[in-house]
Amino acid sequence: MSAKGLPETTAYVRITRHCWQQGKIEG
Repeated sequence: MSAKGLPETTAYVRITRHCWQQGKIEG
């Protein structure tokens, strides 16, 4: 991860994990 891209990456990961918890994303 790049330091300058960290904030965007963190937000993306949080959203992605949230979807995983809901079971909307599989694979």
